[in-house]
Amino acid sequence: MAPLLSLLLALPPTMSVHDIEKGQRGECLTVFEGHQVEPFGFEVKGIMHDYLGPKKHLILVRLFGDKAEFTGVVAGMSGSPCSINGRLIGALAYSFAAFAKEPIAGITPIDTMLDVLQLPNEPVPWKLVRAP
Repeated sequence: MAPLLSLLLALPPTMSVHDIEKGQRGECLTVFEGHQVEPFGFEVKGIMHDYLGPKKHLILVRLFGDKAEFTGVVAGMSGSPCSINGRLIGALAYSFAAFAKEPIAGITPIDTMLDVLQLPNEPVPWKLVRAP
């Protein structure tokens, strides 16, 4: 099976950033301590259009739950998958204030992350070649 096809078959259902609305609630997964993956909630505050560049939006959310509200958004949470109604919307990626009273975060939309699959497979000078 082609690597791209196997990746697409392994993805959970996704939700486009264009289908996300203010007020929707969802869940992210992260590790707060040790190796235990734990869920925490979020509420969509809005979409920041073109925030990451042309046609590269950001989903602005407020985290909730005891641990997320206590820790706020920390660097180790980057890449934590986030979903609404079981549909993957993207990954936690941004914190908006070091000393904020509310845990406000930015989620990179899955649409943006999947765009890398459209890049041409071009040889690059730094690419390692496996020895025979």
